[in-house]
Amino acid sequence: MEMRRYARAQDRMAATTAAERGWQQHVERRKEQQHGPSGRSEGQRGSAGPAVQAPPHGDEFLQHVDSRVVKHDLAFATGDSYRETLAKVWRPKLGARLFAAVRYSELRKIADAHAKSKKTYNNVVSVWRRAVDYGYRATPEKHNPATGLKCLRITKKDRPVIAPFSSQEAAALLAASHRDWGEAQGNYDACRFCSGLRPSEQLARLVSDRDIVHTKISISKARVMARDKDRTKTSTDRPGGLCPRALQVLQRCLALRARLPLAGKIQRDDLFFRETGEPIRDLQYPWVRWRSTRRKM
Repeated sequence: MEMRRYARAQDRMAATTAAERGWQQHVERRKEQQHGPSGRSEGQRGSAGPAVQAPPHGDEFLQHVDSRVVKHDLAFATGDSYRETLAKVWRPKLGARLFAAVRYSELRKIADAHAKSKKTYNNVVSVWRRAVDYGYRATPEKHNPATGLKCLRITKKDRPVIAPFSSQEAAALLAASHRDWGEAQGNYDACRFCSGLRPSEQLARLVSDRDIVHTKISISKARVMARDKDRTKTSTDRPGGLCPRALQVLQRCLALRARLPLAGKIQRDDLFFRETGEPIRDLQYPWVRWRSTRRKM
């Protein structure tokens, strides 16, 4: 099972979208028009060392990222974010130019124009620096202007203030969730309040993970972007103790699961599921419902 999952992840990460394939073909045509079959302009022929090209049309960095994902050295969600940032932010602006022709001021303008917050800015800059650093490893004697792009310092005041719900507010919200969406969604939301699980860890829970007798649950996997991972966000397995309220919620989930197979609605071992019996594959589904319930209140 794990080998098949790894193979599917490798196939997905290795495949490029139609837009990316079109971009690669466009870049190859531009390179031939500008530099000829040799890939170097007249002024560069005979110069010392190869010309450094911009990572957006090399894709070697992304291939390296894909290999790290397959080896479980990098989370696939992180690899996807690298690919998306390069495709949406940097490739459209820099085109197929040699990176040596790109100035630091231009890089800074691109990052400033795209990012509306410190966190977004840091994400955009860090991905580009990683890609360019990888490209410049072949020519360490050349100056890398991307080193001038610095991430912004995020202070305590930049983080949102945590405002926990009171017991009365939590009870009212959970009652509204049951009323608006039914028992399956209500059980999912109730578990969020009392289990101590991350959302990605909660989605990946199976019936076989829980130990009702010893009030424990095994936390060793997660579900991110509709894909199952064999590790948590911190790559650390841990046993999770269940408080009496969490134990009651899990018992209600098991009771609901016992009824659904009789109606032919559930075929999997997931502990949390939709009212149709289908597993919850991503966080968007319960979040949209939760937001709707909160706005009504």
